[in-house]
Amino acid sequence: MEIREVRALEMLRQGHRVAESATPGEFLVASQAGRGIYRVEGVGLPGTFESCTCPDFAERVTAPCKHIYVVRHWLEAQSPADPAELEDLRRGTE
Repeated sequence: MEIREVRALEMLRQGHRVAESATPGEFLVASQAGRGIYRVEGVGLPGTFESCTCPDFAERVTAPCKHIYVVRHWLEAQSPADPAELEDLRRGTE
């Protein structure tokens, strides 16, 4: 696992929040140091380029930064991974 992904998981464990924009595929993520908020775009939308407004992404462009990893893992945690889990949740609400 790449170090940026490790840092992203740590950020989520520490309670960093992700805010969804009204624009599909756009999210706001606070910097790990608490010095700003970065806009992450394209995550979760097939066929789109993922990007972030942080300095690390600006330097690397073709590789995800930790903010993109934060959004990826956050989205993954928002919905069940497989249809069987979804069906179990539906049965539990009946």
